[in-house]
Amino acid sequence: MTRSSLRVAVTGPIASGKSTALAAAKMSGYVTIDADEVYHDLLRTDRALERRLRRAFGDGVVFRGRINRRALRRLIADDPSQLPVLERITHPPVIRRINRLIRAAERRGAAVVAAIPLLFELGLERSFDAVVTLRCSRTAIMRRLKRRGIEPGEVAALVRRQGAITPKMRQSDVVIDTSALTARRFATIFRAVLAHLHARRSTGPGFPKREMDSCRGC
Repeated sequence: MTRSSLRVAVTGPIASGKSTALAAAKMSGYVTIDADEVYHDLLRTDRALERRLRRAFGDGVVFRGRINRRALRRLIADDPSQLPVLERITHPPVIRRINRLIRAAERRGAAVVAAIPLLFELGLERSFDAVVTLRCSRTAIMRRLKRRGIEPGEVAALVRRQGAITPKMRQSDVVIDTSALTARRFATIFRAVLAHLHARRSTGPGFPKREMDSCRGC
């Protein structure tokens, strides 16, 4: 079974520009999916997920009847051994939701750009026609995170959790270094990349239909 619409994945470390890429893609007419937003929405609305997180981590991660993202972040910063537990619980429902969003967009004939930080770690790169990896210096990432008001200890923990970027770059169709780019300049570059990918892929016979029905480590 083939499809004519384009699927592009954007990945990269925290604060590397994934949100800017999605905004640029949306302006170009793409349906955009943010894996982080999907995750946050599930934490707010998925009662089964809430129960599993409560059982795993206790009521300390709950605030006013809802899972508290900041409490989860602190928990992982204080005890990194809990990260695999969190990922085993949260990754499958996130992947299922993203898969549904992609199918819904493609039923309308829309092209999709999805920002997925753990794209390669989960083995989801096979579900896309092109992968764009954003690289960014550690100094620039630290600076951007501090501007967001994240506490210094959490900033250090978040940066330490980033996987090595070089292997991901080798598996990508496009790599963009955003360290010294303004948001406006990066958005212009990303729109040009999308135009190139669309032109390159639209001359082919169609893309095999692939779904994110599994993930490594889940």
